[in-house]
Amino acid sequence: MASIRRAAIAGVTVVVCASVCKLGAIPPKTKHPDFVAQIVTVSAMRSISQEVSHYMTEHQGAAPNTLEELRLAYDLPAKWFRDGWGRPFSFFTTGQSYVLASFGKSGSPESQRASPGGVVQELDYESDIVIVDGKWAQTPLDVDQ
Repeated sequence: MASIRRAAIAGVTVVVCASVCKLGAIPPKTKHPDFVAQIVTVSAMRSISQEVSHYMTEHQGAAPNTLEELRLAYDLPAKWFRDGWGRPFSFFTTGQSYVLASFGKSGSPESQRASPGGVVQELDYESDIVIVDGKWAQTPLDVDQ
């Protein structure tokens, strides 16, 4: 019998087979834990950005002042508001515009490594993951945006 691990991170369940899976003889698919954290982070940020957009539509273009305000307005799960490394997202707003960011594995802000709207070109778990006004400003390599 195959050994299967499940890890729920920010509402996403990742299944990893430790040996050949019994049904269909599927070889194990293992991903670096920080790559999984990036996938979880991008997914959560996409969801939050969609909720911010919805909020702004309902509030005549005004962004929420904080992510907590957004969470409470729509009774969203608290786990959405942490990145794949378990840290809260950073959220900055001018009232009409916003930036949503995860500071990657390090948790510290880094300089922009990709051209704006681009993908970091090297495998790097430290790079910030950033959305500005609903558009990706920087995403990690090989993570679907």
